[in-house]
Amino acid sequence: MYPLQFGSRLGGPLGGLATLLLLLVAFLVGRYVYRDANGRGMNGTLWGVLAGVAIFLGLVPGIVVLVVYLIVRD
Repeated sequence: MYPLQFGSRLGGPLGGLATLLLLLVAFLVGRYVYRDANGRGMNGTLWGVLAGVAIFLGLVPGIVVLVVYLIVRD
């Protein structure tokens, strides 16, 4: 079973809270990357949305996008 399916312990209030926390983290990471990329003269919208969506989709894609951004920005 997937973690947020019905009958799971994370379904219900804890699942909703976990999703909200994940959305908050994705938003904050996307905002940081957006501001940093704009400050460096890069396409902040592209990098911010890409980082935020990648974090929301999963930890591994989020880390990959952040590492790529950190390499490209220098």
